[in-house]
This record gives sequence, C-alpha cells and structure tokens, in this order.
Amino acid sequence: MSRFADALAARTLLSAELTPPLGADPTAALDVARTWAGCDLDAAQVNDHLCARVRMSGVALAALLRGTRLETVLHVGVRHRNRIAVQADLLGAHAIGVRDLVVVPGHDVRLGPDPHAREARDLKTSAAIALVRRLADEGRLSSGYRLAGPLRFRVGAVEAVGRGSTDELRRRIEAKAQAGAHFLQLQGLTDDDRATAVLDALWADGVPERVALVASIVPVRDAAHRAQLARIPGVAGVDAEGPAAAAELGRLLLTHRATSGLHLRPLLWEDAVPPLVAAVRAR
Repeated sequence: MSRFADALAARTLLSAELTPPLGADPTAALDVARTWAGCDLDAAQVNDHLCARVRMSGVALAALLRGTRLETVLHVGVRHRNRIAVQADLLGAHAIGVRDLVVVPGHDVRLGPDPHAREARDLKTSAAIALVRRLADEGRLSSGYRLAGPLRFRVGAVEAVGRGSTDELRRRIEAKAQAGAHFLQLQGLTDDDRATAVLDALWADGVPERVALVASIVPVRDAAHRAQLARIPGVAGVDAEGPAAAAELGRLLLTHRATSGLHLRPLLWEDAVPPLVAAVRAR
C-alpha cells in the first residue's frame, strides 16, 4: 500500500498537482517538490502534457522525485498515446515504484503550439481504465501477453462537474467505476453552494459506496492569475480569490461525507501549496 492509498482509505487524502517542465532541466520542479515534501501532503500528482505542449516525461520526473521523499501519482493521458505507448509507460512507471495512476483524456492537440501535431489515441478513458485493471488483476497486456506477474496499480480518473446535469455526471462516474476505477477526481468545484449540491446528490445516490470520490480545486491568487488560468482549457478556479477562500472551500470538501480526499491544482501558483495544506489540515 502507498501513502496515497492509505490516505484514500482513511478518507483524509490531500494531494497536489505538479506540472513537468517545458525543457530537460528538472531543477525548478524538484525545488517545488522538496518544498511540498516538508508539508503534510500525501502525494504529488504529475500531470501529463498540460495544454498539449511538449513537457518532460512524467515517468522520468516521477523517477527524479524519488529523491525528494514525496510520493508520486502519475497522470496517464490517452489523447497523445496509443495503447502500445500507454502500456510501455505503465511498465516503466511500475518499475520505478509508482503505484497510483490517474487516467486523463488530455488536452486537444489543436490547443498546443505545434500545428502538425495529431491525436494518437486508440483508447477512450474507460477503456484505458480497464486496461490498467487487466494489468493489475491478471498481469496481461492488451495483446493477451502474460507478464511475469500482476502490476500493483491503483487507478483513478477525472470528471468535470460542470459538464451537463448531475444525472449525466452520475452516469459518467458509473461508467468509469464499472471499468474498474478505484477513485474519481471531481473537477470544477468552484464554490461552497455548487460543491455541496453536487456532493450531496452523489451521496444520496450511493455513489461513494461504489467508488471513492476526491474533490479537486484550483486556487486563484488574484485577477491576473485568473486571467492566466482562463487560457488553460477546462480550468475553472475558486470563485473568490486568495488563500483564505481556497482554504475555506478545501476544508468543506475534505470534510464532506461524500469525499475521500482533496486534490489541489495550483496551476501557475505552486507556492500556495504548503500554507494551503496547513490551513486545510487545521480544520
């Protein structure tokens, strides 16, 4: 069991998202990780090809993070890889000790800076989740080839709460749970009222009994930061700006009966994580 899995089971999970560098120098990312390792954070989640840009391999960064004492959860994007590349990365991730994954669709390649980029995926998110579970439960690749033994992976996915009705959200969550997801991270929880309404509805329908739910928020520093976030597709930040607003919403989400944890997405504001973790934990 990983610290991430232990905290998820205890319903006290607190993780934060780390973006790989645009170049081959990992110094800045490792400095951030070392700072985060000094606070009461259960894991860093390494995102994958944010904004459809070429960034350092998540597997490579996860290997480098082993020297920081910060546990790593790896995002696995399916838009930029076919099933051969996905499974190759999973084998490498397992070899360096990664045990927790989040399958993500990935940003549309048309949003990135390379006009010649094309999608490579041949897996939808639910199919990728099922592929990971086959590796974990049977030790088999999608081709049927049997490995030396099962890979000890725990797999999650993401869901946007603002896309469609709550009934539609529930159906999407159920599809990923049936594919084998151990947990689902809910994105787009921007204010107390909206978050409470969504989580209460999922609790009433018994969804947390079938799959662990992790709430996620994007803290917003100020108006200039909000303008930067607006350029990242699908990202909606906390409605009220500043650390206090993010901490208040974070405490509500972490203590809600429907959730098993909280994931912080400090996009372009990594310094916010240690004080935010302290404020949320101090509930």
